[in-house]
Amino acid sequence: MGMRYKEPEAVTAWRKGPPACCHTCEHYAVDGKCVFHWAEPPEDFAAMTNACADWKQETPF
Repeated sequence: MGMRYKEPEAVTAWRKGPPACCHTCEHYAVDGKCVFHWAEPPEDFAAMTNACADWKQETPF
């Protein structure tokens, strides 16, 4: 019985889940405001991963 082949990078990234940044957060509205903090995050912060302790993975539906 052989071993599985190495996973493609896309599968490995998918298993890790989305990066925890504003763009993948449930609280980040389409107008660019955070509805949790009632503020518009700076562009560099919005793209930063693991910067906010209140990040919540967005619901896919």
